[in-house]
Amino acid sequence: NPEKIKKIFSGEDKNSQFYQYVKTRRPIQWGGLSDQFDGFEKKYGVTYEILKYLREIEYPICFSTKSAWVFHDPKYQELFKGADNWNVKFSIITLDPEDARRIEVGVASPEERLEAMRIYNTLSKGATTLRLRPFICGVSDKTYLDLIRKAKEAGATAVTTEFF
Repeated sequence: NPEKIKKIFSGEDKNSQFYQYVKTRRPIQWGGLSDQFDGFEKKYGVTYEILKYLREIEYPICFSTKSAWVFHDPKYQELFKGADNWNVKFSIITLDPEDARRIEVGVASPEERLEAMRIYNTLSKGATTLRLRPFICGVSDKTYLDLIRKAKEAGATAVTTEFF
């Protein structure tokens, strides 16, 4: 609900569990267990409405995503342009397109996500992270060094991982 989010981030909702975090402008993590740039976003644009507001107030955000389409969309590109306090964490578990297709059903290919990373880095002044999560033994270990190199070439400045 964009209106509820605006009340929280404007400080109007002092009863929110997030009030102290927002008051001190702590970065929020968006995504991780769900993707804010999924098919519902493409259809309804609720994240876009919230991001417009958060951009207006220059609120720091960390995103986790497996999406690529949003970085090709001019409307969203305008939001990302020049953002210096947003960090996008691109989740990619392998460079192998077949392994990725079988495990990460319905998401952009690893190469499409690396291209999205490149695009984001041309638009934004913020940070970019390769989110190599989960690292799956027998899958990720086959390509992880090349994935890290390609992510660096695409502009990633950090890598996070955890093992499955």
